[in-house]
Amino acid sequence: MRYKYQVIAQFMLENADAQDALFALHSGDVVNDDWNDTEWQLILDALLPLNNEMPHLFVTGNHDNENFIDHINTDNDLEGMESGVAYSTRYNGVQFIVLNTEQSSESDEDLAPAILEDQMAWFEEELIKAQEAKANGEIDWVFVSYHRPMFSSSYHSLEDESVQLVRDDLMSVLDEYDVDLVFNGHDHNLSVTHALKHNPEVFGNAEVATAGETEGDVTTFENPEGTVFFVPSTAGTKTYNTIYKLESFEWILEEESIHETYEDLFGYELTEEDIANFRELLLTEEQPFVSSFYSGGHSNARESNFQHYAVIEVSSEEVTYHLYQVVGEDLDNRETQLVHSYVITK
Repeated sequence: MRYKYQVIAQFMLENADAQDALFALHSGDVVNDDWNDTEWQLILDALLPLNNEMPHLFVTGNHDNENFIDHINTDNDLEGMESGVAYSTRYNGVQFIVLNTEQSSESDEDLAPAILEDQMAWFEEELIKAQEAKANGEIDWVFVSYHRPMFSSSYHSLEDESVQLVRDDLMSVLDEYDVDLVFNGHDHNLSVTHALKHNPEVFGNAEVATAGETEGDVTTFENPEGTVFFVPSTAGTKTYNTIYKLESFEWILEEESIHETYEDLFGYELTEEDIANFRELLLTEEQPFVSSFYSGGHSNARESNFQHYAVIEVSSEEVTYHLYQVVGEDLDNRETQLVHSYVITK
């Protein structure tokens, strides 16, 4: 297993477009079992070549939150947070703000939002500082990363109760303070939204502010209003199918628990139109790996030979997000392919 991790990490290092990368962003779930020290040792050993080349920004995920701070040496800007870390840093004209969406585990309530009030207040304070820095010409962009997505093409985005409980507040804050890009994990497929703004009156609490324009394998957002959200699938072997795109509404009702989430939380009956409207927010909904296990649910059997990562280029006027996949059955004979590029200009 350690060898598999090392091979995938080496493919990233050998990508010509990533040769000058200044740091890496990991959007959560460094391991699958946060109490398994063998897993931690395997992945941290495999990451040594990358760690030796560049620093990392780690995001707390639901599979690593309980033991995160014992293995990842990362600043935490919120004293007393036990479920992971939240922090903010600035580099090369970009303000990076990392949130912890596992905070509901710290609440005494049976149902709690993914981000509690103390973290949301801190987040707003950081965004106010970022707006001031933008106005003063100190930064050009604001990027936010947190693990659990509000917008993706598989089940987590609409089924996770803690996400639905924070959706309206979080979308409102992202919109109010002009966050440019959001990077998520958790749903293991390729999901990219149009540029979205907050709308509390519609399902999903968002609407398209600026649509991406696609020509060939490049999508461009020209001076967009709103925030673009990215989920770059996974660098592991567990993948989720694009259920909203490929499955019927009847299948979703039978195989998933999304309708139960909305009924239990809000007394709301999910409709086929809701799913259709939610899909209008998504620009990209892809799962290149095909599995027979998808017929009985959203997940495969940890058998995928497609791993994904992104290389992001930033200048004062443009961000380019290059999405790559590493594919091949033989670990010693795999190929890196450019899947798509997303360009945000201003």
